[in-house]
Amino acid sequence: MVTVTSTPAPYDKSATTQPLLQVRDLSVDFVTGKTRASALRGVNLSVAAGETLAVMGESGSGKSVTAQAIMGILDTPPARITSGQVWFQGQDLLTMPEEQRRRLRGAEIAIAFQDSLSALNPVMKVGDQIVEALRTHLDISRRDARTRARELLERVAIPAAAQRIDEYPHQFSGGMRQRCMIALALALSPSLLIADEPTTALDVTVQADILRLLREMKEETGMSMLLITHDVGVVAETADRVAVMYHGRVVEHGSVVDVLTRPAHAYTRALLSSVPRLDAPAHRLPAIPGTPPSLLTPITGCPFRPRCGFASPECAVSEPDLVEVMPDRQAACHHTQEVIEDD
Repeated sequence: MVTVTSTPAPYDKSATTQPLLQVRDLSVDFVTGKTRASALRGVNLSVAAGETLAVMGESGSGKSVTAQAIMGILDTPPARITSGQVWFQGQDLLTMPEEQRRRLRGAEIAIAFQDSLSALNPVMKVGDQIVEALRTHLDISRRDARTRARELLERVAIPAAAQRIDEYPHQFSGGMRQRCMIALALALSPSLLIADEPTTALDVTVQADILRLLREMKEETGMSMLLITHDVGVVAETADRVAVMYHGRVVEHGSVVDVLTRPAHAYTRALLSSVPRLDAPAHRLPAIPGTPPSLLTPITGCPFRPRCGFASPECAVSEPDLVEVMPDRQAACHHTQEVIEDD
């Protein structure tokens, strides 16, 4: 097995095969007084042009913090980026002047949040919010921007868009607000869309509509997508590759087919075991025992060890590195082969 180093080689801007987005050794702490919580611990991931990478894991694993660090919208303080690089189109976003980064935000990298009611301005009409985004970045008249806003609302299947463009967020249902959020995020045709739990709190039929809409927009525009989710079904239906996070680290990475059909990390296997299957007899689903470790407490060994059925004395001594277990497949587990072979 080949170890994936925690300190990657320098980014080569001259290479023609570099991914659109590359996060390298990203660490983020939250510091309040004398209290320090390590939210991200050396995260490495990448998104190629035109692909969808899903980032999956339990609440508190670091998924949304990763998205916010990429967008540059972490509250600092208390957040503090302690190491890492975020390369986008050959530029390190973390060293970029804020004014330049603000110009990229929305135009080249956009985000659709999980809570559309909080993310949309409650005292502005939905159409005016899209118009403002368009006119901030483009030399366009208000009339043309309004026409474009109406077209975007129609594209995301808002009924009677010509009338509803003048309504406020609270006048829309949860599913319709999420569509408005997607229209706002895609207004400037970004190269990368970060979708942070885009189907949370929506019923299953609305979830299916939102996922179908995202796939259609991706195919239509050729954009890349970073999908943040805890839902295995969403990953299976939407993504090309998946990175599984636990306690602020990527613990497994590979194609969706490989990871979901033959997991190489004990945590991934435990997650998949807790998902109901139509082709299996009815039975009580197993739950992952215990709870994730506190971000405030230093960890010795593997953070998943107290909850893991494969744990051994070695797991208490050292935290495993993310290693290549087969071509284009990495896992951070001392018992990868046992996990893969366990049926």
